[in-house]
Amino acid sequence: KAVVCLPTYNERENLERMVRELGRLLPPGGRVLVVDDGSTDGTGEIADRLALELDYVDVLHRPRK
Repeated sequence: KAVVCLPTYNERENLERMVRELGRLLPPGGRVLVVDDGSTDGTGEIADRLALELDYVDVLHRPRK
């Protein structure tokens, strides 16, 4: 099973496009793990929304870089 770990910090402008494109490339059963390092621009909230919407997305929130 493939897991793409996507570290983020203030990636609000890029995150959704990146996650959706990765989803198109994943093999069956593949996952995207968004690791947000305490972004201050709302990246974590976008990641959470995508995790609710897309079944291949998980989110790990870290309090800082």
